[in-house]
Formats: sequence, C-alpha cells, structure tokens
Amino acid sequence: MNRLQLKAWRRDRWVTQAQLSTLLDVDKATVYRWESGNSDLPPYLKLALDQLDALHYWNPEGIDALPRIGRKASVS
Repeated sequence: MNRLQLKAWRRDRWVTQAQLSTLLDVDKATVYRWESGNSDLPPYLKLALDQLDALHYWNPEGIDALPRIGRKASVS
C-alpha cells in the first residue's frame, strides 16, 4: 500500500483523517504525514485497514457506531 492508496481507501469509505487516526489509535498528524509522503507507512497498515473493513459498515453519514460482529439483525 502506498500513500495514494491510503488516501483512496479513506475517501472511498467517507472517513476523515481524524476519524482514521482514532480508529488506528494514532495521532491525526500521523495520518496526514502518511498521506502527504512525509512519513513512511507502517508495514501493519494494510492489515489494519482490512480488519476495519471486516468490522465496520462505511456510509456517508459516518462510521457505523456498532461493529458488524455481535450485531443482532433487526426486523422491519
């Protein structure tokens, strides 16, 4: 994964740099440095993003507060 792929991943999921930093438990400036090329991306980043994809629903209104795991299906 490179910096442009990271930015595309984040934008495709409507996630801000601040939200991604919270999800990854890093400083917001760290995400900015990764995307701007001022800092190398860590080797674990692709795995971490894959795990986030497995756990969350992404939508334009924001990150789903409840992860997929453990959620009960609702009946309409």
